[in-house]
Amino acid sequence: TEGPLYKVRSVSITGNVVLDSAALLSGLKMTSGKAFSFTSLDADVSSLKDAYGHIGRIDAVVTPSTIFALDAPEVDVRYRLEEGATITIGEIDVFGNDKTRDSVIRRDLKFYPGQTFDTDALTLSRKRLQRLAYFSSLTIEPEQAPPGTSPRNVSVSVEETPTGQFSIGAGISSNSGLMGYISFSQRNFDYARPARSFRDIVEGRAWAGGGQSFSLEAAPGSELSQVRMNFRNPRVNDSDYSFGLELHLWERERDTYNERRAGGGISVGKQFTDNAFWELSLAADNVRVSSIENWAPPDVFAVRGTSEVNTLGLTLGHDTRDSFVMPSEGHRLIANVENSSEILASEFDFTRLRLEGNWYRTVRRDKFDRPTVLSTRTKFAYMFADGDENAPIFERYFAGGAFDVRGFQYRGLGPRQGGEPLGGKFLAIGGLQYEVPLVGEYFRGALFYDAGTLLDTPGDLTADEIRHTVGFGIRFIIPPPLNMPVLLDFGFVLKDSDQDETQVFSFSMGRSI
Repeated sequence: TEGPLYKVRSVSITGNVVLDSAALLSGLKMTSGKAFSFTSLDADVSSLKDAYGHIGRIDAVVTPSTIFALDAPEVDVRYRLEEGATITIGEIDVFGNDKTRDSVIRRDLKFYPGQTFDTDALTLSRKRLQRLAYFSSLTIEPEQAPPGTSPRNVSVSVEETPTGQFSIGAGISSNSGLMGYISFSQRNFDYARPARSFRDIVEGRAWAGGGQSFSLEAAPGSELSQVRMNFRNPRVNDSDYSFGLELHLWERERDTYNERRAGGGISVGKQFTDNAFWELSLAADNVRVSSIENWAPPDVFAVRGTSEVNTLGLTLGHDTRDSFVMPSEGHRLIANVENSSEILASEFDFTRLRLEGNWYRTVRRDKFDRPTVLSTRTKFAYMFADGDENAPIFERYFAGGAFDVRGFQYRGLGPRQGGEPLGGKFLAIGGLQYEVPLVGEYFRGALFYDAGTLLDTPGDLTADEIRHTVGFGIRFIIPPPLNMPVLLDFGFVLKDSDQDETQVFSFSMGRSI
């Protein structure tokens, strides 16, 4: 027996002096005429307390009461307020960080000793620390004290999660073939904390806790072999400036030739707001094209031998993702311009522009608090070059594959000659994905739609040039000691072109290279 639907007849607030009743009522979701529920009542109590927490009155008490009408399914809702005193912040105490340095935690806090309490700042600080993925649990709260006690200390309590990984094994990918690998990665790296004992290594304290990232990987393979080192310090000396260093050596068997690259890059940047940053980068590559088949396209023979490609780039970005590892909310927007010219001792003269965006939204959470995530991605890139001689085949854009437009082979979207993809100077890609939890924390399913095109100029873009695919997939992580990510996707092409190479099944098991 469902009974009648009760609605709110009136809402009133008493006891408030500091904040105006009209302003408080405007922040409530359960207002006159709306359906009544105790869940909504609890949410509005929290909203009223937050309004006072924002101005430092963290001891404010909100007492709700409900009066049910006798002659109709209606409810009068009343809130009685005790506003409390303004409280300032005393000391900030950090607990539970056995590995992570105090400064790494404190630099992401948006409140300081001596300030008036602002519960919004505490919430923002919690989100900033959570998205680092250094901690399995995290609480930020004022200490327990009699109402009105000021200043009041704040405790930041964390429980650390493993952030380092050493792996030896093998993997396979529809993009890169069979490969072996040995790798070390640490997303909470500290170059100033070497191992002082074997116990430091076993317990994960060696080279850990500085808030930097480092990876070193050697991966010989059937189609791709590489050695790569990456280091990044996002907050040099706990400042807003970043520094990055990357070195690589890899060789790949293309369809009609072999390509080898040796080089690296260096970058400096600055976080100029909570979410916005800029980065300046300089990269240098020595590219060798060899073992060319007789039927290879002329574009391959044009770059036979060794070439120097040096670039200077500028990136602007805005990142509000709630996690850098498995985002479920927020966005990441990137604008990048990159130039190669004689001034940089490069053999080619071109400029590349790239615009990229990713959006994530949690649609719902299940009873285990696992998110169902709707995400979108877009990417536009254009290469400005004076003639084909300044747009070598190894610097052009390519599309298709497990991490691109699924349903096509790796580099399978676009024009080909002699079996070799020729690439393009204009790239446009978009996608929509709906990802749901299936089993446990890391076994998830996905439905997706991908679209993309690869052209010589943006002026060639028409609706008929855009390829479309739909599909489904699963992704999971094989647990320790393997710690092996696995992605399996089935993409079905809705529209392609005569020269495209399609592929229903794409997968990656092991290292995603």
